[in-house]
Amino acid sequence: AMQRHPQAALRRRAKEVKQHAAHSGIDSYLRNVLGATEIHQPLATTLVDGFKVLHDSKFFDCTDWAEVANLEELATKPVEPAYFTRVLRLRKKANAPAAVAVEFNTSGLCVVPVVDRSRRDEVFFCNKRMDESKAVGRMTRTTYLKVDVSKMGNDGRPFDLMVNAVWFNGAQDQQLRVYDSGPKTGQRVEFDWWGTRVVPGTLNADLAVRLPKSRTFGPISHWVRKEDKSGSLVPYREIKEGDPLWAPAWHMAGTYTEGQDSVWVIPCDVGERENFRWIYSLQWKWE
Repeated sequence: AMQRHPQAALRRRAKEVKQHAAHSGIDSYLRNVLGATEIHQPLATTLVDGFKVLHDSKFFDCTDWAEVANLEELATKPVEPAYFTRVLRLRKKANAPAAVAVEFNTSGLCVVPVVDRSRRDEVFFCNKRMDESKAVGRMTRTTYLKVDVSKMGNDGRPFDLMVNAVWFNGAQDQQLRVYDSGPKTGQRVEFDWWGTRVVPGTLNADLAVRLPKSRTFGPISHWVRKEDKSGSLVPYREIKEGDPLWAPAWHMAGTYTEGQDSVWVIPCDVGERENFRWIYSLQWKWE
């Protein structure tokens, strides 16, 4: 994903969104520019049932991170962009559907996907609960990019599906959020993070984050937890080199932090029971 990341194009898209939202709001951009449809329940995604995921690579680029003034601004004004690239290498199964719905979640303002009209992309959005959210009620703003893959990979060979998006106000927990439960209730949240869910059967995965040069930050930490179909979660566990690590979440060759960039090459347990998904996150604290 880092190698194919179109930062300049995503910067231009962020500027376009900001200009439109300044006059008409972010929902207007979704509806009137992207042709998005608001829905009232989550859209079913199709990666698990219809495709073999050979590689799932995600990159969050926070080069242009900016501080959001308050919670009102966070919910109304696109201030802080994070540029996102995801590359999925897929192979179709016999029951592969005609379209894939790629999901984007944020407790910030919104995730605006890049629409490729040549693929007949469609956009949907809704509000739903997600346990990782630090927003009130654990709510997130969720956007879906539905991509027609009916003409891809029909010869049995793997094919790459690349999706891009701009997250707005997604890394502001340390600036604006407080814990609303547990022993730290009322205290300021101590970290921000970007993460990835690895669906059952994925063969290879990686997660990369680029932090801005405009702010200093402490060491990047690696965290993992499990999620089952009911949404039940095993508590987060920090993964440190030299510990008796919690398999299969150890560091693999290719994992590194250098300057602003952190890359986690994620091991995938293909024998894991089908009702579990791994959730990996890279976390940091501003200094």
